[in-house]
Amino acid sequence: DGDGGPEEEPLNSEDDVTDEDAADLFDTDNVVVCQYDKITRSRNKWKFYLKDGIMNI
Repeated sequence: DGDGGPEEEPLNSEDDVTDEDAADLFDTDNVVVCQYDKITRSRNKWKFYLKDGIMNI
């Protein structure tokens, strides 16, 4: 698109979480579990509209 920035790799099956990596997903101090209402992207800026969830930060 000519903006000179790095290109993003396309999503594929190599992005899947393996069983070995699944245990590491919950090894964190910060957790957000919720439903999303809408997700938008404008160039490098993402906006997540979240609802009905819980956080432990």
